[in-house]
Amino acid sequence: MGIAVGMAVLALGLVGMVTSLAGSAGVGLVCFWSAQGPVCVERTIPTGPRMRDQGKQARALLKALLAGPTAGETRQGIWSAIPPGTALDAPREVTEMQSNGIVVVRLKAPPGAWRELDHETFEIIVRQIGGTLEPLEWRELYIQTWDPIAGEFVPLADLLPPIPAPRKETLLSDEERGEEISAPLATAGGQPPAPGQGQPRGALSGKTVYVSAGHGWQWNDYVNDWRTQRPPYPNPPYVGPIIEDHNNAEAVNQYLLHYLWNAGAQVWPVRERDMSGAEVVVDNDDPGPGAGYTESGLWTTAAVTGTGYAGTDYRFATTVTGTPTAAAVWTATLPTDGRYAVYVWYRPGYGRAPDARYTIHHAGGETVVSVNQQHHGLTWHYVGSYGFRGGRVACVTLTNQSAVTGAVVVADAVRFGGGTFNDLEHIQTDATYPPDKPWWEIAAFYYTQRA
Repeated sequence: MGIAVGMAVLALGLVGMVTSLAGSAGVGLVCFWSAQGPVCVERTIPTGPRMRDQGKQARALLKALLAGPTAGETRQGIWSAIPPGTALDAPREVTEMQSNGIVVVRLKAPPGAWRELDHETFEIIVRQIGGTLEPLEWRELYIQTWDPIAGEFVPLADLLPPIPAPRKETLLSDEERGEEISAPLATAGGQPPAPGQGQPRGALSGKTVYVSAGHGWQWNDYVNDWRTQRPPYPNPPYVGPIIEDHNNAEAVNQYLLHYLWNAGAQVWPVRERDMSGAEVVVDNDDPGPGAGYTESGLWTTAAVTGTGYAGTDYRFATTVTGTPTAAAVWTATLPTDGRYAVYVWYRPGYGRAPDARYTIHHAGGETVVSVNQQHHGLTWHYVGSYGFRGGRVACVTLTNQSAVTGAVVVADAVRFGGGTFNDLEHIQTDATYPPDKPWWEIAAFYYTQRA
């Protein structure tokens, strides 16, 4: 089984160089590499885009490629990512050169030649072979190599090492350190979930899914103004134009995110999900007007200052398994009746509770949401959308109750609503003024800085 390598886009930069000389009798181009990228050099080869036997043309080009750059070319900084001594598989060599543009290249390399193969080298090899065979106008390229252990040809990509998952260090002080703690996650049963209940379990439970709705408002340097990345599309008989930047986000926010959440996934959109322009942020250090933060029981301020939300501090309490002995309460008065997304902010770490229990007090009652504070912190962590009454107090409570004892729960900030992009503070941009648009309409480049 081969691996299909979509080189059509990658090889575009080589097309001009290859086709400009490919028609010369007895002259072909093979593609090597340099510090500046691909370099295609002439070789005396029976070639040409109209050559009757395309298999022979492919073999001639590939043999010249596998021979490597000349000594003079090497002195100029030209090199090949294909290991020295690699040859085509005789007698089959290029086994398929079909009329539909499918090319299969089978290589035999010296023992151990692929031991140090990495992803960057693999991509360069693909570009070298794809660029060299560009005159053949291939559509699909399969690169295989002989595996002496398996006793057969395998996709070259099968020899790549796994990509390590990146992890960011977030532990800052001694009281936060410790072994990673595990506990059963609190999830509800049943599909679909009842309104206001916790997240159900499903096929995606334990999985994290990142979702992009695509375009949004962004600063345009040419006109010195904010523009959507796609123009409006007038489509009668619909009233008003359709703007791709917005209707993509509407479909994602109103349908896709809910489907994934209902299936149990931890879902992270790269644009705002709440389509309300209203917002209230309540921080433990500075609750803000019309909001409040109170505590009961024993809470401690983080030893390292400035490590909480917006450079402020955060508070933490030690967990207990019985009746809670400490609670933090965030309150806010929301401007109008409506459905608001609720987010929490915390600094994660191994010593955190895997089941920090937030209770959201909303117009329909109370909903308890369990958050693993060991992960997915230093950002606005979504805990659900709920109906709230305008002019009345909305409330979120965090206690130190947990399935494990001796861990830490962190109380920092809570946000209600999606908000409006009306301030450029802490946003990297060339814009001279904010767009004053709801955040759900804004491009991911700006939202991810805010989140």
